[in-house]
Amino acid sequence: MANLPALYAEAWTAPRVSMRRILSLNLSERDRMIMVAVTGVLFAIPLTLVMKTIELPVGPDGVPISAPSGLFVATLVVGATLLGYFLTAGLIKVVGGAFGGTGSFEQCKSAAAWSQFVVGLANLALLFISFVLPAAIDSILRLIFTLAAVYVSSAYIAEAHGFQSIGKVAAASFGVLFFLMLVLSSFIPATMVVAP
Repeated sequence: MANLPALYAEAWTAPRVSMRRILSLNLSERDRMIMVAVTGVLFAIPLTLVMKTIELPVGPDGVPISAPSGLFVATLVVGATLLGYFLTAGLIKVVGGAFGGTGSFEQCKSAAAWSQFVVGLANLALLFISFVLPAAIDSILRLIFTLAAVYVSSAYIAEAHGFQSIGKVAAASFGVLFFLMLVLSSFIPATMVVAP
């Protein structure tokens, strides 16, 4: 039986070795979907609990707006996680291929799923830890986590595509992210950006 804690530790300490191990398993689409769905469900649980504690504003009729059901929140989170998986895998394939990457779409999907799982679980743990940490320490920890997450995700992509340099993959990832932010911001109405 696989030693899951050791596999998870390897995903952070030796990300390229970890990705090689994942690729050698020849994961099916079902395997990848389960991995991504588990991540989504684990995120949905605390979000559902948080939604129950939020006091929603009063509607135009003077009646407080009712909170969405736990099932609705869970479905939305898991759906967004699955959508993110397919979009990320597509970007890894298209952008990586444009830079000479040799990874197949299946390998790119495995890199996307493993990245979501590994980074998602750590992000969830950080979410819980942040409730007990002072704000300054929490900010520093989040910065370190973000840099580490970019590094391991870039290592997974580099391994899937056969790239030598993790740094170049990270730089390309930041470039793509910045471009997507510019594109998406162009769809936001000016009235939402400019203060009245």
